[in-house]
Amino acid sequence: MRAKIIFYDQIIAIITIIIIVYKTYYPPNTAVLASTAQTKEIIRQLIVDVLCDKEGDIEPRVAVCEFLDSVYINGALIAPRQTTQIITDMCTRLREIDKLLRKKHNQLMDELYLYRQEEQRVLELMKKEEMEKQQQKLGEKMGNGQQQDQLQDNTDQQDNTDQQDNTDQQDNTEQQQENQENEQQENQQQDETEEQNQEEQQFEENLDFEKGCILEALQFLAVNKDNRKVIINVNFVEIALQSLKKLPGCRKYDSKIVTHSLQVLQLIFPQLPDEQKQLVRKQLTSKMFNKLKDDVFCKEQAKQLEATIYDGETMEFLIKIQRLVEFSHQEQKIEFIKHFFLNLLMNEVKDAIQKDEPEREGKMSVIGGILSMLMKDNKKMSQVKNQTQDFFNKYFIVLNSLQLDKIKSGYVAIFNNLCNWLYKDRMEDLYDIGAVQTMTKVLDNDDQDIVWRAIHIIQSIFQAGLKIGVLEGQVHPYQQQLISDGTVDKLIEMFIMSQYKNEDAARSLGTIYKATPLPDELKEKVISRLKQGEDYEEIALLAEHSSNIENIMLDDFEQNLFNSGNQIINSLHITHSIILHILRIDDNQKTIDQDDEEEDDEDDGDDYEEDIIVDNALIDDEDISENNIQEDSEFANDKRCNIQ
Repeated sequence: MRAKIIFYDQIIAIITIIIIVYKTYYPPNTAVLASTAQTKEIIRQLIVDVLCDKEGDIEPRVAVCEFLDSVYINGALIAPRQTTQIITDMCTRLREIDKLLRKKHNQLMDELYLYRQEEQRVLELMKKEEMEKQQQKLGEKMGNGQQQDQLQDNTDQQDNTDQQDNTDQQDNTEQQQENQENEQQENQQQDETEEQNQEEQQFEENLDFEKGCILEALQFLAVNKDNRKVIINVNFVEIALQSLKKLPGCRKYDSKIVTHSLQVLQLIFPQLPDEQKQLVRKQLTSKMFNKLKDDVFCKEQAKQLEATIYDGETMEFLIKIQRLVEFSHQEQKIEFIKHFFLNLLMNEVKDAIQKDEPEREGKMSVIGGILSMLMKDNKKMSQVKNQTQDFFNKYFIVLNSLQLDKIKSGYVAIFNNLCNWLYKDRMEDLYDIGAVQTMTKVLDNDDQDIVWRAIHIIQSIFQAGLKIGVLEGQVHPYQQQLISDGTVDKLIEMFIMSQYKNEDAARSLGTIYKATPLPDELKEKVISRLKQGEDYEEIALLAEHSSNIENIMLDDFEQNLFNSGNQIINSLHITHSIILHILRIDDNQKTIDQDDEEEDDEDDGDDYEEDIIVDNALIDDEDISENNIQEDSEFANDKRCNIQ
């Protein structure tokens, strides 16, 4: 049997590859692939030998259900008699698993109760024995004291002390032996208990895994409308509600069980009888849905089921569209976009935001999935540029019109995806339409997922702004306006509020402060956070200004630059900036030294000139004196001549 299952697993793998190729290159608007005689025979054998074999392993059965779901656009197509048998067997097994788990849980609770009782009894017994020992010792001391004579007090007291010491030592030895025996018994019991707990945990995990696989198989089968009727008739609602009572917990497969239970309920809910619909509404309260939406693995399924409960007709319609797009190849998707799909989806978006919150989130979740299937990795999107641009503009207007508390994570996720799909090579165009300011407004939202997506969009636009001819050493072209309108202050606030841990905010600040000094109060924190995240690109932009270099070089950062093999270009950029910084310092120092030398030379020249002036002055004085003497001599001679 095992060899047969392995053989069919190989067939499933081969056929799955064929289907993927077929769905990529050919229009699967009808089940053409499943219509060939050879394929029909393979499918029949898989259904009979794997799906109808309730004793076989569950994993191959899940694989067959997934395979059948991928072949037929309307979901797995199985003969009615076989469908009833397969689904009945699966639901019966789910009930058996729940029964075993409840029994195991009750058994564990009983054992826990008995264990606590026994623990309490042992504690009381130990306490009683301890009190008896203390009373016995006290009695022995009192008896010995009455029998002793006062005259022999000193001698007998020593003897009694020795005797008491021997007795105490003997008691201690016996107590130690008893403690060792008890410790060995406790260790043995603990090992046996731990081994038993591991076996019980493994047993429960195996049951949970099997349950999750069965629910996954039912989810694939429930896509087909005819199969849903059988699922409803075997009272699957009761099983699903029982599974959802636990909510995602700490057990390994809890999220898988809850997720698939939600998916099956969503698919069958529109066809449920009114009585069962009321039961679902009663048991799945808003409080329970809020808890489900807090779980990262099943929050989207919880949103979609909640919206289905409020408006099953619209959700069923959206799921059909999603299924149609899923089974379409790229050319068909382009035709859908050209004609009506985007207008239809925009109408659904506008309708959804007018509804109450539970409806809005679920519908927007499905719409986001449809848009992803239409546009993601579609190489022919250039053919519908006008249509997609028009849809984007309308969606941006809708997003801008919402109040802050009305904006949910799914709305920003759609906008983020549209930006990536439609503006991948021209993100700078988003700056011109005010996308940065819109996302800055969103940063005040309490939902951290929304905040993360908004900062991611802002950072993407910042990076795109550097591609419009900004040279090394030039500031970011958006910096002045974003500082003026408060966007940069908001990013700083987000970074501080996160206790300097928000890497996206740090990257945004590192980009917008290109070739500009970071504020002194943030410089160390921002650069440190960028180092932790190995965000070399942003560090390189900051390194273009010398005032940031000192903090960048802390902790010998420059010595570890080239340790990361995928950061060679940015490491070279940083190294270049550091070298320029060092050269500037050297040039400045040389200039200072040269100025000092020139000042010294000027001082020496001044002294020399002063000496020359003094020497000349002395010479002049001597000449004057000699002239004066000569003049006096001539005057005296003239006087003599006159007298004679």
